[in-house]
Amino acid sequence: MAEATSTRFPSILSFTAAPARPSIHSRPPGLDVIALVCSPRHDRLAALNTISFGCAPLSCNLEAGNYPVNQWCLLDQIDDARLAMENFASEKPEPGPYMIAEVWRCGE
Repeated sequence: MAEATSTRFPSILSFTAAPARPSIHSRPPGLDVIALVCSPRHDRLAALNTISFGCAPLSCNLEAGNYPVNQWCLLDQIDDARLAMENFASEKPEPGPYMIAEVWRCGE
């Protein structure tokens, strides 16, 4: 019988978040519409469901050809993002639900 091995992962407390602050002169590359994934828990913490980002239909499902995307496959206008989100909610290229995210580039 093979000996069981375990891997120890560093504590979450050992990681430090240090997001870059955008320059006041910078402009975000655009907006994306992202599917949200809700993963229900089946243990004693069932009330703490997990919500994470899923696919972005503009790029993952080739929906960019139907919308005015920029060179980063993102939308420049909030009205275009809202329309895309409403269309994705009814057409279901991904199960959804969806959210609009403003995307920024860090470093240059």
